[in-house]
Amino acid sequence: MQQKMSLEKLRVNLIIILILISSVPLVLFAIVVYRKEADLVRKKVLSHLKSIVAQNSLMVDEFRLERMRDLSLLAATIEAHGGECDRIHLKLMHKDRTIYKHIFFADKEGRIRCKTGKGHLFERGLVNQAWFKAAAKGKPFMGELTSREGKDRYDLLLSVPVRMANGTTIGVAGAIVDFDNIASIMKNTGIGQTGEIYILNKDGVFLTSTQVEEGRSGERMEPELFAGYFKEVGPNEYIDYRGKKVVRVFKKLSDSNWYLVGEQDATEVFKDVANLRNLFAGFVVLLIALITLIGYLISRKIVHLLKSAYEQKKELEIQVIQKDKLASMGLLTAGIAHELNTPLASALLYTQMLKEDARSTWPVALEKLSSIEGEIKRGSKIVKNLLDFSRQSQTDTVTTDVNEVLGKLLDISEQLCSDRGIEIKRTFEKKLPLVKGNANILHQVFMNIVANAVDAMEKGGTLSVLTRHIASLHKTVIEIQDTGTGIPEELLGDVFDPFFTTKPSGEGTGLGLAISYSMVRKMGGNIRATSTCATENSYPYQPTGTTFTIELPALDDDTQSTVKERMVKTQ
Repeated sequence: MQQKMSLEKLRVNLIIILILISSVPLVLFAIVVYRKEADLVRKKVLSHLKSIVAQNSLMVDEFRLERMRDLSLLAATIEAHGGECDRIHLKLMHKDRTIYKHIFFADKEGRIRCKTGKGHLFERGLVNQAWFKAAAKGKPFMGELTSREGKDRYDLLLSVPVRMANGTTIGVAGAIVDFDNIASIMKNTGIGQTGEIYILNKDGVFLTSTQVEEGRSGERMEPELFAGYFKEVGPNEYIDYRGKKVVRVFKKLSDSNWYLVGEQDATEVFKDVANLRNLFAGFVVLLIALITLIGYLISRKIVHLLKSAYEQKKELEIQVIQKDKLASMGLLTAGIAHELNTPLASALLYTQMLKEDARSTWPVALEKLSSIEGEIKRGSKIVKNLLDFSRQSQTDTVTTDVNEVLGKLLDISEQLCSDRGIEIKRTFEKKLPLVKGNANILHQVFMNIVANAVDAMEKGGTLSVLTRHIASLHKTVIEIQDTGTGIPEELLGDVFDPFFTTKPSGEGTGLGLAISYSMVRKMGGNIRATSTCATENSYPYQPTGTTFTIELPALDDDTQSTVKERMVKTQ
């Protein structure tokens, strides 16, 4: 039991070791490939985003520059008219440039002299506003302005100074542009389904609408979120205004506090990588399952070989022990037999002489003398068995036809078996090769086993005798099977021990199987027994009985032909 548990533990350990040796490099390889693939995808997306941000930055800068050119042209026109605003030119300019919400000219005191567009432009006090002060000092200005259409909307405000020929600033020319016009030139830039381009100012206000969630223009981001808006949470990965992880590229626009942001959801960016990861995971799981199956089969084979080797070793040990027992018993019984043979022979002779004399003088004693003679003969038979057990000369190498020996034995036993209700079944292989062994000894071996089988079937049964040839092993196999009560498992290992018997006292010497075992082993063969007994847990009609299997070395074809030729010549 302990040996079985050790082998099972060994099998489990072999499977685990095989899985680790095979799967760990595979998993590491998959991880390396996945990371490299993710890095390649990230670089590709970043390169694409950078090119888009750079392209859009140029377009925004060009857009702003064109607006400044328009205002510079307006300022030159006013200068050419001696500081007077040409309303017709202003209206034509507004009509031609639909992107403008308002175009206006204010004098240096901050009064609006002329304008286009609907509604009021500004509250009073223009001279105190930063864009007016900058232009009045001769510096162009560009910045965002809270739209009068709503507090959550911002417009682009541009202003340039209007100077006379002598360099004196006489006023400010300005224009207001909706940021949606800037957003419109960026909308056609495709960055997947979740990619978008938008502009933020330094306070976290969306100056243009986002594309994933429309309508954010003019909204201010939460201060906590904007505080880490441009801090990486991964390689070029950030948290966007929705709280989602994105791959982002951003650039600060020149001459402003605005940021042009290009980003795409990380889930979309790494979708193919995630699919690749899932594919790798499935592939690894499948391979591990296959490795486990292969490991199970290999470990099972290894354990089977070890178990076979262990059982063979145990069998060899048992055979060595049995051989030592037989050798010791052989020496002992030889001595005992020689010591008993002489007095028994003398006793038998004197008994027979006394019996002859008593026929005429003491006929009443003839019956008792016959009983004494029988007991002496029985003792002599026991001594003969002991001598047969100890003899070494009976195994001289000769050849024998097993089918012939068994056939004659079963013919003799047929009447006895019929009287006891025992059916004999013969299954002899035709053209069975000759075996190395003495016919008389094999007859004695077969007779011992058949006699035990007959005694075991007190209520009748079936005696099956089978012969077959195993060419690959060069062996002839004889199986003698009965349907008796069987031999208990705890006694099965002792059946070949000298003086061991399951019969009642006085009915068996316990030497028959021991002698048979010794003779078969000396012929280079093997003999073993298997048995099934009825137990408490057995089925009502479960078959019982004992099978003795004898293996004898068979002659090869060349040797057999030579033997047959010699037999023909002898005849």
